[in-house]
Amino acid sequence: MPFKLPSLPKLANWLIAFGIICIAIPLGLEIYNYPWATINNAQANEIRLPNAPLPSFPYINYSDLQEALLTESRLTRTPSRAAILPGLAGQTSAVLEEEEVEEETEEEEPWVDPYIAYLEYANANFILLGNVKIPRLALSENLFEGTDGQLIVGVGHVPGTAMPGEEGNCAISAHRVHALYSGKQPFRYLDSLQEDDLVQLVFQGYEYTYAVYTSMIVTKYDTWVLLPIKDESHILTLITCDPVIGSADRLNRLIVFARLVKIEPLELPE
Repeated sequence: MPFKLPSLPKLANWLIAFGIICIAIPLGLEIYNYPWATINNAQANEIRLPNAPLPSFPYINYSDLQEALLTESRLTRTPSRAAILPGLAGQTSAVLEEEEVEEETEEEEPWVDPYIAYLEYANANFILLGNVKIPRLALSENLFEGTDGQLIVGVGHVPGTAMPGEEGNCAISAHRVHALYSGKQPFRYLDSLQEDDLVQLVFQGYEYTYAVYTSMIVTKYDTWVLLPIKDESHILTLITCDPVIGSADRLNRLIVFARLVKIEPLELPE
């Protein structure tokens, strides 16, 4: 039986039905994912969110980072912790001192800058730092080092900026649109944050609580948002794309600034 094209009215009905489905699916996802219970809740900041589940894929704990780096055969000497992450010395009890360089040999490998080695290692591996919690958005996500593939599976810390709780500007970034291959859009409703809303970072046995104080739209070239801010000692900068819907290479960034207001030690399991 020869194939017969559908009549124009039937084809038009199919196209209309397809268009309705294309609109209904993202609309349904938006309604489902919207944080209805907390977005307008006056007591939202008092909600205690649980930590995000640990990743189901291979990852490295930040506390094991030193050991992982020191096993890299490319390094001809052991970098100090401060050399890998400037200013990080003192955050934990394990601070490694720089070892003496072994006697030179004719076939000695060239020395590799430890910070560059760290960046390369972070880009090639998922290094789990801790958790990000935003009660207003009912958000609890894993925090990884790096802002490349890490954003597919959670929130990323911008390498080179201050670590959570550290003096300076700690910058974190996440996707705002739905990544169909992962379903992650942690900062989808970042523009809903209000002044004094809380952002909590769980890192190295402590929970660092920051309070939002301002937000703005900048271009993607405004890298000054990663720098320390005058008269602010401990800052958290949250970064995501803007607008929500647009080209793949959106030119603007939504920036939310928060300042450190509380540090709480976490109770370790017995």
